[in-house]
Amino acid sequence: MSAHPGPQALAPSVVTAVVVAHDGAPWIGELISGLRAQRRAPNRLIVVDTGSRDESRALLAGGLPGAHILDAPAVTGFGAAVARAVQTLPPGQPGEWLWLLHDDCAPDPEALASLLRLAEAGPDVAVVGPKLRDWPRGRRLLEFGVTIAGSGNRETGLEFGEFDQGQHDAVRDVLAVSTAGMLVRRDVFERLGGFDQRFGLFRDDVDFGWRVVRAGYRVLTCPEAVVFHAEAGLRGYRELHAVNGRPRRIDRRNALFTLLVNSPAWKVPFLLVRAVLGSLLRVLALLVAKWPDAAYDEFRALLGVLARPDRIVVGRLRRARYRRVPHRVVRRLLPPPWIGIQHTVDALAAVLSTRSGEHAGPSRRARRPVETGPVSEEVEELTTEGLGIWRWLATRPPIVALLALTLLTLVASRHLLGGGSLAGGALLPAPDSVLDLWRRYVEGWHPVDLGSDRPAPPYLAVVAALGTLLVGKAWLAVDLLVLGAVPLSGLTSYLLMRTLARSRALRIWATVTYALLPAVLGAVASGRLGTCVALIVLPLLVLAAARMVGAGRPGPGSWSAAWTSGLLLAVLTAFVPIGYVGALVVAAASRVVPPLRRPGTGARVAVALIVPPVLLLPWLPVVVANPSLLLGEVGLATPAVVEPSHLLARLLVASPGDPTAAPAWIFGPLVVVAVAALLRREPGRGVLVGWTVSLTGLALGLAQTRLTVATDWMSTPTSAWPGFACAVVCAGWIIAIVCGADGAVRDFSERSLSWRQPAAVLLACIAVLSPLVATGWWVIRGAGEPLARDAGSAVPAYIRDAQRSGARPRALVIEGESGRVRYTVLRGAGTRLGDAETGAAAATLASLDATVGDLLSDVPDESTAARLATYGIGYVYLPSPADPRSVERIDTTPGLTRTSAPEGSAAWRVDLPVGQLRVLPPGSSDETAVESAEVLEVDAGGAAVTVPSGPPGRLLLLAETHSDRWRATIDGQPLPSRTFAGWAQAFELPTTGGRLVLSYAPGMHGKLLGVQAVLFVVILVLALPTRPRRDGDGPGAAQRPAGGRHGAAAPRPPGRRAAGAGAPASGASRQPVRGPRDGAPREGARS
Repeated sequence: MSAHPGPQALAPSVVTAVVVAHDGAPWIGELISGLRAQRRAPNRLIVVDTGSRDESRALLAGGLPGAHILDAPAVTGFGAAVARAVQTLPPGQPGEWLWLLHDDCAPDPEALASLLRLAEAGPDVAVVGPKLRDWPRGRRLLEFGVTIAGSGNRETGLEFGEFDQGQHDAVRDVLAVSTAGMLVRRDVFERLGGFDQRFGLFRDDVDFGWRVVRAGYRVLTCPEAVVFHAEAGLRGYRELHAVNGRPRRIDRRNALFTLLVNSPAWKVPFLLVRAVLGSLLRVLALLVAKWPDAAYDEFRALLGVLARPDRIVVGRLRRARYRRVPHRVVRRLLPPPWIGIQHTVDALAAVLSTRSGEHAGPSRRARRPVETGPVSEEVEELTTEGLGIWRWLATRPPIVALLALTLLTLVASRHLLGGGSLAGGALLPAPDSVLDLWRRYVEGWHPVDLGSDRPAPPYLAVVAALGTLLVGKAWLAVDLLVLGAVPLSGLTSYLLMRTLARSRALRIWATVTYALLPAVLGAVASGRLGTCVALIVLPLLVLAAARMVGAGRPGPGSWSAAWTSGLLLAVLTAFVPIGYVGALVVAAASRVVPPLRRPGTGARVAVALIVPPVLLLPWLPVVVANPSLLLGEVGLATPAVVEPSHLLARLLVASPGDPTAAPAWIFGPLVVVAVAALLRREPGRGVLVGWTVSLTGLALGLAQTRLTVATDWMSTPTSAWPGFACAVVCAGWIIAIVCGADGAVRDFSERSLSWRQPAAVLLACIAVLSPLVATGWWVIRGAGEPLARDAGSAVPAYIRDAQRSGARPRALVIEGESGRVRYTVLRGAGTRLGDAETGAAAATLASLDATVGDLLSDVPDESTAARLATYGIGYVYLPSPADPRSVERIDTTPGLTRTSAPEGSAAWRVDLPVGQLRVLPPGSSDETAVESAEVLEVDAGGAAVTVPSGPPGRLLLLAETHSDRWRATIDGQPLPSRTFAGWAQAFELPTTGGRLVLSYAPGMHGKLLGVQAVLFVVILVLALPTRPRRDGDGPGAAQRPAGGRHGAAAPRPPGRRAAGAGAPASGASRQPVRGPRDGAPREGARS
């Protein structure tokens, strides 16, 4: 491979050990012991002390009497210190080697002998490196050869925290090895100019190895040689004077420089683009992760490289002089391009496996130590195989419970599995695409019935976001939230119960009982999307609130938990606005009731309560105009069916009184168990919290059923459905029962037999039977009725085709139910999710109510067809089963012609010019059949059509609700606006025609949406957990005083100072010097 002569095989090898020291007193004792214990001792020993301020120089002089000690300034880097040592040597001879050591490393007794044995194996071997293991005598591998990825990351090929069990005992070619223990031929070192002294510290080993390989030599790893390394500079255990800046910044800057000066010329432009984009993405990710100092270092490192292109050019020219082999030789030593994706997948797997207590490495195989007694460290790391899926599940009851809940949901929803969107009860079908939901949420004018400019409800954004994650399927998002409410509620409740109960049995009971609430309360069967989502979110909100106030620990919790609580409360409020009222009540109780009061949490609670109004900013004007909205939830407004005489009794047993709900005797007896938990001698704060939640739910239920919900788009006020309030009551019971029962078995076992033990057994039977009976009831009843799969279009196909035409006529769909008449004005196939809250105001629809009444009256009205045309209604449709009397009455209405319809239904066409946009002749009114009106067909891009010339006094009628924000221009000239028929939008036309452009100015709505988006991103970042500092790489880490576990220098072992007086250091060398924690994450550079 190399054309250069190697060391003569017969000449004895001469080894010069070069030790570079800088404030390394805590580790020098181990280094001295390692050097003294070498089976093959170095021929010469040179120590370069770079301005140490501690006793490092004295320790080395006393422990290594034969060493030649050189002094250098504190700003001297590692490469410059080695070069200074080499300059003091006599002229080089064949077979001469340099052994480079740090002051924080300790070589194994066989290290140098093993390195030399491998180095003398071939003439082209120029560099040999040892295994680096954790300090001081650990078995965790740090490095065994290194390379560099295209992103600049240092790649070792090792798993995080991987133990040395002989799996890397093969000699292999690598791009580079660490300078801690590196053995390098002196002639090659001098020929290549040594280390690039501009690096100072970090990555000079990778740069030097790259140059060695391009010069035609080999870099090998020696598995028999072991060096223990503390990585003091990298981990921030000591202050570094050789570089100006934090180790993280210098390492990143040198990594980018290494890539740019050693890669082929054709790759440099691509590397520059990748470096810029990658660094900017890193900066953004680090800022999101609340690590601003690391983001600053990343940005400064990029600027440091880009600001000096001359250094890149000079560096490439110098390296070009020694290149003897093509780049393909180096390419096989570089990691694959997809290594970054692999690391991302492994990191996600590690995060997920951490939840279950397993370690997921690149092999994605669980590594769990099996301990049966005192065993060796190696045995503890062996992988346990052959457990089998059933045995694995048997040891994980929570997973079994969640799988059982999922299976139960599939069985109960057996009639709802299939195509189409879920609809029925309070739920409207979801649109075909999630884009329709996003459009409905952001648009300023909603094309629903007669149109409105009311801001869309915020829950549409949540469903749209979930649908976006589900490959754009809005219907799948609704299915997941409604049908999946039971298993999802079980999952979130288990996360909460892990913090409340020590008993696994109690956790499982609470998880299953809470998970059944969406079914027991009838939320699933009646399509209560708001209650289903609230039951999923509520445990997460309680968990975040507990962490916010610091439950179970002294002092308040974290601020990130406060922002998280606010986010979750905002989601809850978006679906069930009364949930925010409940949060206000609980917050007030926590400040008033002494047992619930937590000092120092007021500001955090205030933040959590402020976030929902801030995030729901575009919707606040609607709430201000309709304050009774806070009593209801999303979806169609269906009145509660609780009898006033039974109201309080129903709420006390947490029953909403809905026909789709389970009988009250299924979950009602749980109140007895909750009362028993409250009556314990020492109920505890958890029981009090549970009852506070239950009483809050009771108060909310009373408010919902006593008061009425009246909004400007509802024709009649109605009482709210108390399902969420009942869910809160039950949730409080569950919390009280869990907190009261946790530890009750131990308490009873310590007492003599009395009536309390049988009573406790009876209460336990009640608690266990309730979810079992509820499960059987739901399986028998099923999840359907009135919930069902939407049949598709609500109108015949020919009407749907007409709606898609340029005229865009609407369809009036009339249904009769229990003597009442309901109607809907459709612009498309049917009503969709969100239409109930974005339709025209009830005052606007009042005139249409009268028109529909005239249409169904016994006395035909000749103006009915003209009024229908004013609303843009071109078709009247009665779905099956159509009322025969209504059909007869409509048949006699002048201006309506019967058309074809499916069996059992009936349809009529309005025999007048009908469309969304019409030109009316002078003197027209909504009472006059205007057969001479001209329909302007609107193209697919919007209302931009040509208006013909005509007489003065004409009107341009837009079949939309009048608003001051509608604008119309003809050839750029604005048209005067006016109201037609008391509700419709019209414009006065000039005699001349031209190009018509219609537009709607959204006003403040668009600006509020922009503010909402910015605030959401900010609050989301604030809600992310704060990164724990696991090493000393934070700002100012190196400036902290030594002597502590988290100090800038590693703690000084006992007896180390005595070694500094010249005494043998071996006694002190056995005292371990540990970092912040065993196996701390590493930034990928060396000290």
